[in-house]
Amino acid sequence: MKPFCTLRSNLRNAFLFSLISLALSSSALQAEGAASETVHLRGGVFRLTGTMANSTALSGADGTLLVDSGQNETEAKAMLAAIQTAGLGPVDYLVNTHRHYDHVAGNAVFGSGGAAIIATPSVRESLATNPILPNVPLLPSVALPSICFDKELTLFFDGEVVSLYHPQGPAHTEGDLVVYFRHADVLATGDILFWGMYPYIDPAGSAPGMATALREVAAMIDGNTIVVPGHGPLTDRKGLLLAADMLEDVSQTVARLAAEGKTLPEIIAAHPSARWDEAFGKGFMSPDNFVQLVYNTLPANTGKAK
Repeated sequence: MKPFCTLRSNLRNAFLFSLISLALSSSALQAEGAASETVHLRGGVFRLTGTMANSTALSGADGTLLVDSGQNETEAKAMLAAIQTAGLGPVDYLVNTHRHYDHVAGNAVFGSGGAAIIATPSVRESLATNPILPNVPLLPSVALPSICFDKELTLFFDGEVVSLYHPQGPAHTEGDLVVYFRHADVLATGDILFWGMYPYIDPAGSAPGMATALREVAAMIDGNTIVVPGHGPLTDRKGLLLAADMLEDVSQTVARLAAEGKTLPEIIAAHPSARWDEAFGKGFMSPDNFVQLVYNTLPANTGKAK
């Protein structure tokens, strides 16, 4: 049997190409060529700004642990320069929260510098067998994860307890993980959370799966936790739960309308996301596009031609 990620590679690439087109036209997400800076959050944890996807770093006497490597090598080099300018240590560990290009395309910059790359097994399998974007070469071996885990991994690094956790899925993808810096009380969610905007959902994921993952992760933290989403501004536990409510509500409404025999155009015309558009509808994905994405990733529709 072919690997799961290979079976869906063509469909995934089509979805990713659509996402790239949206992102390139959106000032909310596009950051190519922007300078990167480090912003202190709490304890030894920093956020890197000026990147397409949010990246987070832990740094101290042992070195630096970086969460996600950027959308391309140019952005990764800018991140590395920002880390060095801030006087932080060399990057010893790089965590990939999932396999999408805007989180892994800079892996080679850090891997070639000696960083050990950590991810779930499906992320390594996907990166080793599928291009991260259509018509680009596979990532080199130095950019592949060398440490993989199935459910949970704990690192004791820089005086921190770093919990890497793979929530129940599929969610945003089939291989998501979150990073919780326990002493600093900072959570990096990867793309199970797009805050203040409707999210992209991989063909391997689903809106209900993302909601389930968000609720599972919310149970790990409290109201004081700083939450760094995959995209968007910082939020907190309430933000996680609000996003879960939105995903559940829209997906349940879309599924109900589909079960009633409504066509996709009829479902879109019914505006099932209307109550959430003020909070989530002003990002890179329009409400109508998000409804179509939810519809496309319903279990009954997965794998159909759209």
